[in-house]
Amino acid sequence: TWNATEVLRSFLYVGRFRVEKGYSSLISIFKKMNKRIKNYHLRLTLVGAEKKERLKDKNIKIIKQVNNDNKLKKIYDSHQIFILPSYTEGYPQVILESLSRKKPVIIFNEIKFLKKIYPKGLFVSERNEIDFTKTIKHILSHYNKIISEIDKIDLTSKKNFKHNLIKQFKI
Repeated sequence: TWNATEVLRSFLYVGRFRVEKGYSSLISIFKKMNKRIKNYHLRLTLVGAEKKERLKDKNIKIIKQVNNDNKLKKIYDSHQIFILPSYTEGYPQVILESLSRKKPVIIFNEIKFLKKIYPKGLFVSERNEIDFTKTIKHILSHYNKIISEIDKIDLTSKKNFKHNLIKQFKI
């Protein structure tokens, strides 16, 4: 984990390290963004590597797969915003995990249909550092209000899940 002053600007990705998951584009965007915004001291943690990987960037940390629920909860809780950079998704569980830990989620345009399922707590960005930076600044400047809205989301209702899924796919 990062130290307490850095937690306020820390971002998390949890998932497989596959091309379609977009993790490498996230790393690229994050590096460009960090060069542009020097005073924010942004940190990115990626969880889910199959083998030990290293990057030559002190602001990016890669962690192998985590199979312990309590450890994963601690990782979520030590970050401020979750990022799902996937190019394609169905109904990703990491969004539910993130929202249940009261973490806003940033997705990219390719999977913006998910915004219909999660109207609160989910933010859509273009896949570039300029729009991504704008999205982050928006979330940080409204963070308490966003967390309050996330807190009101019914994440456990099976009926709500089915209703939203049917509405999304018009079954």
